[in-house]
Amino acid sequence: MAGRVAKSSLELIGDTPIVRLSKIDKDYPFEIWVKCEFMNPTGSVKDRMAYYMIKEAEKQGKLKPGMTIVIATTGNTGIAFAAWGAYFGY
Repeated sequence: MAGRVAKSSLELIGDTPIVRLSKIDKDYPFEIWVKCEFMNPTGSVKDRMAYYMIKEAEKQGKLKPGMTIVIATTGNTGIAFAAWGAYFGY
């Protein structure tokens, strides 16, 4: 199976694979599918939210070049904002 080459990490946000779990007990009358959100650029589903909030703040004029993003968090949200903030120059 050939993989694709992304031109930018932006293309990878949310474009994570969906995988059927085939090694689960065969007696279940249903299939289990999972979305591999850990394959987002920062390893978390929070990439989508951070990217969206930054771009919306820019559109609304609330976030401008030279400004700093400040967010109170201790987890994946902070990692995503740090990564995308740096990517966009904040």
